[in-house]
Amino acid sequence: MSTAGKVLSVLVALMMLVSIYLLSMVSQLNRNWGRGIETVSAQIEETEQQVRQANADAYAIQKQVVSERQITDSQLRSLKLRVEDLENRVSLLKEDQVRLQLRLDDEETLLARTNETIAGREQEQAELQARVDELNTLRDRLASENADRMGQLSTLRERLTTLLAENQELLQQVASRSTESEATETTE
Repeated sequence: MSTAGKVLSVLVALMMLVSIYLLSMVSQLNRNWGRGIETVSAQIEETEQQVRQANADAYAIQKQVVSERQITDSQLRSLKLRVEDLENRVSLLKEDQVRLQLRLDDEETLLARTNETIAGREQEQAELQARVDELNTLRDRLASENADRMGQLSTLRERLTTLLAENQELLQQVASRSTESEATETTE
């Protein structure tokens, strides 16, 4: 075999090694991006589950607040009726006045506690709504990042396809030159 043939064989072997190396790097890059996409998908699914749970919790709390408000309104109406009844009896029952006044004070304390409880529930509901808003913002940001990464992956795939096509053309050119040089050597 001539020197040119040996050099050409070495060049072809080197090009094969380079193409194998490039293919392995592209494969590794695809695996890494695939893992990243799976991780982001899992995070999005987890976030959506948390949002659904938060919405369910908020609905349950809202129902509880409405129920407590109805109970409080009922208790308030009941207390107002009792106060009117007590005021009618005051003139007749002077001795019972002190006892009834203490009872009225107890009922008003209960009403105040109930109002505090309602205020606390409203604050909890506001905090839950803020958390839901944060989770929605996070979900939107993750979706945007996912779209960006998918665009980058598409660009890298197109670039890989272009590089492979160029490498194949180069290999074909090298092969055709090799056959031409062998044909030239044979004729000489």
